[in-house]
Parts: sequence; C-alpha cells; structure tokens
Amino acid sequence: MVVKLKSICLVFFLCVLGNEKIEAQIIDIASGFERPGLFDIKGNYAYVPEYFGEKISKIDITGINQTPTDVITDVRNPRAVRILGDDLYFVADQGNNSPDGRLFKMDLTSQTPVAVEIVAGLSRPNGLVFHGDYLYITQTAGNKLSKINYKDPNPMVEDVVRFGSFSPIDIIVDPSDNSFYVTLEDVFATTSKSGKVSKVDISGTAPVVTDLIDGLNSPSGLEIRGNTLYFGDIRASKFLKVNLTDAVPEANLVEWVNVRGMRFGSANDGNIYMTELQNSFSKLNLSVLSTDDVIGKSDITLYPNPSQEFISLNGLTETENYRIYNVLGVEVNSGFINNNEKIIVRNLTNGLYFLKFESGSTIKFIKK
Repeated sequence: MVVKLKSICLVFFLCVLGNEKIEAQIIDIASGFERPGLFDIKGNYAYVPEYFGEKISKIDITGINQTPTDVITDVRNPRAVRILGDDLYFVADQGNNSPDGRLFKMDLTSQTPVAVEIVAGLSRPNGLVFHGDYLYITQTAGNKLSKINYKDPNPMVEDVVRFGSFSPIDIIVDPSDNSFYVTLEDVFATTSKSGKVSKVDISGTAPVVTDLIDGLNSPSGLEIRGNTLYFGDIRASKFLKVNLTDAVPEANLVEWVNVRGMRFGSANDGNIYMTELQNSFSKLNLSVLSTDDVIGKSDITLYPNPSQEFISLNGLTETENYRIYNVLGVEVNSGFINNNEKIIVRNLTNGLYFLKFESGSTIKFIKK
C-alpha cells in the first residue's frame, strides 16, 4: 500500500497533539497514467481518459497497486468520460482552441469497443453530465455550456449559457433542484486567483448564473453528496468542500492534494476517488475526515474558520496558554488568550493549523 507522505506526517502530528487520529489517509490505487482527466465509475471499475496517452483505461477501485488496462486506444486527446447504463460517452479534441472537439460513445459490454462519433464541432469540450434527456457539455474554449438530446439518433448541439471571459471546466448536477455547479477560470485574468465555482439554474425561461465561491487558482473536478459540494483547486493543491445550505458559503479545506477529477463510488462507504496531477488515481475516505475539529473540550468554538485576519475562541472559562502549529509540527505562534479575545493570524501562510492549549485541547483551523 502506498500512502501519501503528507498524510502520514499529519496523522503522526495529530496523534502527538491529541493522542487521536482524526485524519484519513490518501491511498494510491494506481499510477502510471499519462495525464488522467475527468473519469467515471461503473461498479468496481473506474474508466479514466488519458490525455497524453491518447486512450481510455480502466482500473479496479477495490484494489491497490493496480495497473491500468486499456479499454480503447488511438483516441486523440480524450478529456472526460461519463457512463450511462452500458454506454460510455467521452469527449476528445486536437489539443487546441479550434472547434475540432468531438463527442463519442462506445458499448462497454463489447469485447472490442468501437468509438462512434455522436457530434463534432465542439470547442475544447471538457466536463460531461447527464440530466433528463440531455447530456450537458462544457466547452472550455467556447466559454459556454451546451447540451444534446442523447436519445436523438441525430442530435444537434444547443447552447445553454455563455460565461463571458470565463472558461468552464467540470460540471455536476444538483439532484435536489434543476441546477448545475460549474468550475470556471478567467482566461484573460492577470492575477492567479481568477477561478470560481458558479451555480447555473435552468428552471426558468433563461438560465441564471450565480457565483458560489471565487478567488480560486484553478478549480477542477466537482462532486456532490447531500448538501456538500466538493471540488479541487489544482494549482493550490487543495481539495475543498462547501456547505450549500450556508447563507454565505465558504470553501473549507478537506486535504492537500492536486485533484483533477473526482467521483464517489457506487458503494456508500464514504470513499471519494480522485485523479491527480501526479498521474495517479487515489481514494480518500470522507467519513474519517468528518471527525470533530476539536480534540478535548468540545464546548470551545473557534471563529471565523477559515480566517484571514484573526481567530477568536468562545467557551473559555479561564485564561488559556496556547501554541499554534503548522501541519509539519512547527510552532508558529504562542501566547495567552481569554474568552472572545482575538489572535492575529494575518501573517501566517495560507493553510491548515492547530491551536493547542496547555490544558490539552486542540482545535484545527484554516488560514486563507
């Protein structure tokens, strides 16, 4: 079993702080891909597009140290796949911004799958998601979301909404209402944090786009479960989540990892599967990550979290001596604090930290 070093260090440090293990391990399932993209899962198998490998591979997600098996080869620059029944749909292009992208379909039950072209003329197609009778497609170079009626034997591409200067990457449907979430990046931005996650509501006569989270570096894959939306920020090496019921949604760190695509498996075991920038395929158990952020005194609340300028503590009954550690176990701050007083954190590097009291309690927080 191969476990990410950063997770080992983090787990060890947390054990030292609170004598408990509260973080999960990222476990490598397979490696050796050539730029894996937005994949999908059917049963125990993940089907992974390999952009530079020019093929679609599959792996058994129940194992470890897997070797990818070729499903179909000689596919020019496949970017994403989606599975419906026994059919696998995928998009591919010539690797430039011209409208040469195509949507294909193949039968997974066939011993020798053949890619059948469905539509052409797409501008760097990327994300795919089924909703109703339609397959929705993000066109990254076209800065728009389009759709086709997949039941139509000769479907036509229909534009749904344009995103101005923003290029859509991945897309996920919210099963609770008639809407989608899309990761977007401004191709003309002069700053690094030009990415965002937006909601697209198609319930009315005209689609309504609402920004959910902005200030991201390069948002990538998306997944949703219940009221929680998960997504990656690949250039920031972050796997993030947001509670969709919050009045003011905020992105919270789940793990430090370069996520390209992500999907839950068919088993309700808490595992989320990911393709990574390092050309690997891994899994993370979110049920372990849902452990409380407080070790020790559960009546202490830290706010705001994440924080940019300061953090405060509510629930302290006396003056506490504290120390702040980063994920490597290095002490970065210390002092004394009373109830509802502030600890200035603006000078800390963005990331995950641990506030440890002399009495033994530890609280984790995020500096953003």
